[in-house]
Amino acid sequence: MVPAKTLIRKLANFVLFQVAWFACVLGGAAGLVLPATAAGILAVLVNIAFIGGDRRRDTRAAIAATAVGCCVDSACLALGAYELIGDPAFPLLCPPWLAALWGVFGVTVSISLGWLAGRPLLAAALGALGAPVSYLGGAGLGAVTLPHGPHYTAVVIAAMWAVATPLLVWIVHGPGRGGKHTPRKGPVE
Repeated sequence: MVPAKTLIRKLANFVLFQVAWFACVLGGAAGLVLPATAAGILAVLVNIAFIGGDRRRDTRAAIAATAVGCCVDSACLALGAYELIGDPAFPLLCPPWLAALWGVFGVTVSISLGWLAGRPLLAAALGALGAPVSYLGGAGLGAVTLPHGPHYTAVVIAAMWAVATPLLVWIVHGPGRGGKHTPRKGPVE
């Protein structure tokens, strides 16, 4: 049985991720880059300060996810999986509001999605299935356009996230199940 405090923490993290997703995506769609980015950063800080149980791990998760996510989304932009709306200064680089959203996702990997630790295939499947829905939803809200259509976008995003999600879980929780590093037995060679 999961303790009530842990369940409430995970639920609060999940809800805050959803709120941040809408704030970042709708802000990006409206061209409100600074407020959208600030909303994502605020969600990361609230998670670290009040919701998460391990500030060091949650901070590392946000930083790692932002770095990985900027690479993933810059690659997706370069591959034409989607295009940013408006006239961005750097059209092939991950926009700040999306980078902030990756930070929120990192804290979510640390808190709500901790059960993926030690389950890389499940993490890959979740990333491959869930991420395209998120990006297509963002396109539906006007944050991005899909120059090659939704099928191409879904395939590219699924492939990228099938790698990125287990990588982030491994960075945040380590190679062992439940985030616990398994000590080596015997002498180190």
